[in-house]
Amino acid sequence: MRRTTAALVLALIVSLLAAAPASSQTAGTEIGGTLGSGTTVWTPDHSPYVLTADVIVPPDGHLYIAPGTTVTSEADHQLLVNGSIRTDGATFDLPAGIVVDSTATPPAFDQAELFTTTFRGATGAAIHVERGTVVPVFATFEDNATAITGGPDAGTIWLNFGVVRDTDTLAVVEGHVIVTAAHLSGFERGVVAESMFFHSNVVEPPSGPCTADGTGCALAVSGPAEDAYAELHGSWFGTDDPTAMASMIWDGQDQPGVVTFDLDQAYTESFDVEPPVVTVTDPGPTEPAVGGQLSGLADDLPDPGGNGVGSTSLWLYDATDGTAWDGYEEQWVPIDGSQLEPVSFPAVTAPVGGGISWSAELPPLAPGHDYVAVAFATEMGIAGSIGVSEPVFFRAVADPAAPTITAATPNPDGTVTVSWDPPDDTGGLPIDSYDLVCTPDPQPPVGDLETVERATTATSATFEPAIGVRYTCTVTATTTAGTSPTSAPRTVRVPAGAPTFSDTPGGTFFTAAVGWAQAAGLTTGVGGTDQFQPHRAITRAEVITLLWRHAGSPSGAPAHGFDDTTPGAFYDRALSWARNDGLTTGVGGTNQFQPDRPITRAETITLLWRYAGSPGGAPAHGFDDTTPGAFYDRALSWARNDSLTTGVGGTNQFQPDRPITRAETITLLHRAATN
Repeated sequence: MRRTTAALVLALIVSLLAAAPASSQTAGTEIGGTLGSGTTVWTPDHSPYVLTADVIVPPDGHLYIAPGTTVTSEADHQLLVNGSIRTDGATFDLPAGIVVDSTATPPAFDQAELFTTTFRGATGAAIHVERGTVVPVFATFEDNATAITGGPDAGTIWLNFGVVRDTDTLAVVEGHVIVTAAHLSGFERGVVAESMFFHSNVVEPPSGPCTADGTGCALAVSGPAEDAYAELHGSWFGTDDPTAMASMIWDGQDQPGVVTFDLDQAYTESFDVEPPVVTVTDPGPTEPAVGGQLSGLADDLPDPGGNGVGSTSLWLYDATDGTAWDGYEEQWVPIDGSQLEPVSFPAVTAPVGGGISWSAELPPLAPGHDYVAVAFATEMGIAGSIGVSEPVFFRAVADPAAPTITAATPNPDGTVTVSWDPPDDTGGLPIDSYDLVCTPDPQPPVGDLETVERATTATSATFEPAIGVRYTCTVTATTTAGTSPTSAPRTVRVPAGAPTFSDTPGGTFFTAAVGWAQAAGLTTGVGGTDQFQPHRAITRAEVITLLWRHAGSPSGAPAHGFDDTTPGAFYDRALSWARNDGLTTGVGGTNQFQPDRPITRAETITLLWRYAGSPGGAPAHGFDDTTPGAFYDRALSWARNDSLTTGVGGTNQFQPDRPITRAETITLLHRAATN
């Protein structure tokens, strides 16, 4: 039996060492009564769990308490486990403690698996076992009346890699106790059990004298002679001398063979008592972004005998959908009480002594989900303890997706209201603002039009476009995380009404163009009349003036200096602008502009092409009646490619040398501006 027990303990030690890892929070949860069957999960985002009555885990129930979770009580209410329980990095502050009375088959190995958990404040026993097997591992018991008690039907109680301090009584068990790699201090009554296995522990015993009930003892073997035994391996009781140690053990009235000493490789008083202090840096309400990092510190220096931090790990919980990151499977999995391999991360720097700073590359996070992170730090050494951080809550965020423009609605007052839907994915944050941008297209715009920009918190914005001008509108959404991509563009154009000139009938090829020109202020009538004179040949001065007005009537150009013009004429400023911008340098290489001569179709196309920036690369126009390589050749290719002209009267002729009418001119300009 002794050999079997020792083998089990050594196997447990090896397995634990091998497993050692190289939002918003509610105000708490009040709970009482019997839990449901199956698995119940308590998580830090609903912590603390406050017992308002006794809480019972039924025989077919399993309670899993996740890292960073605290369980407390308003009064002497206890947690009664008739099924099974598992904890990881939790804290109990229960005056009435935990009672395990279970023969249920647990999901894992034992009825009570209590990992890296702190128990404090019990006025009786922090854990009492009536039936079932209890395994506290890397647990800390402090400020309790008694750490553990066990009845005659209790299974084996294993206390491994733990710290028990400032507790009146360590343990009173009517059965078998296994204690390995623990530090026991600040007690008056030691471990009392019928039999025990004691391996690699450090005990700071009371001053004595040692009595049969364990008072003043480190250990007391209470069983009858045929059952009582205590195996001591590699431990230290303030001394490693077997004779001195024997005085601290009540061994059933000195029954021979009860206590076996094997103190090879005994520990000394330099045993590290305190677990490392580990923290997670609070990333703030909107960080880390998806694909980001968490960071923090781990330090073993608060313990004068600190061994240094050996490894760190991170438990990561998605409080939105109730999953935890399984570092072994590398996926998010539902919490069911089984052990999840934490995310491991490297120690980035070692600024002082045993302290390190760490950072963790986070697994895939879902924008808008709330997360909880709890860090663990394991100190170096076989009996090294594990420190647990306070939980840190954060929300994963990302830049929002693009909004979708749904409508561009003309209003009676000539304005246009652009509406959009919010992004399908806001990146986990509320939208702070939208930015609508509407750009006149193509350039140059009518008049001095500029790009329209509107910032708003609403999902629509209104602007006043120039009549007949096409705008390309996009919208972006902004949160505290960043700005979305631009939406798909939406074309906005307010068509011009019918012209009001008396000589411009409806239904002609030029009706819409004249209406557009009149609405845009390019023409108000010939000589102050209400006539447009669409069929009259237009002069060179009139065409230059139309283009100047279309460009916004710019001023400030130096005088043009042509010899054959009248100073102060209606076209004077327009001609200065045109010469300064390279639209004209004079007729036939002279310094004359010939303002009153009717302009030809070829000359008009050339002026429009230069006004557009002299674009190249268009395929040959292919008209039948033009001269290859003529001054207007490239301009005409551009005009046909951009659908300004397709030929006169449905033919493949352009008639370059024919004077152009006012109707034809305004139609070409309208097409150039709005096509």
